[in-house]
Amino acid sequence: MEIMNQNDPRIKHAFDSLDITSGKLGELFEDYRPILNGERHITDEHLQKLIHVCDRTLQDYRSNGLLPYFKFTKKVMYRESDVEKMLQKAYIEAWR
Repeated sequence: MEIMNQNDPRIKHAFDSLDITSGKLGELFEDYRPILNGERHITDEHLQKLIHVCDRTLQDYRSNGLLPYFKFTKKVMYRESDVEKMLQKAYIEAWR
C-alpha cells in the first residue's frame, strides 16, 4: 500500500488545480452583482399566506404607508427586508 504525502506529484497537481480554480472563481465573482441586488421579493398572494392576512389588510398596509411595495400592472410585490422591518416595528417584547 502506497502512502502519499505533500511531495507526491498527484497531490501537488490537485493543489495546483485548486489554486487555478480558486483564481478563476475569484475573477468571476469580482464583478458579480446578484439579480435585484440580492433581494428576495414576495408576491401579494404569498405574503397573505405567510402572515395570515387577507388581501384587504395588505391593501390597507400599502394605502397607509406601512409597507413599501412594487406594482407592475396588477401584480404587487414586496421586498422581504421591508416585510421584516414592518414585522419588527410591530413586535412587542414580553414584559414578564
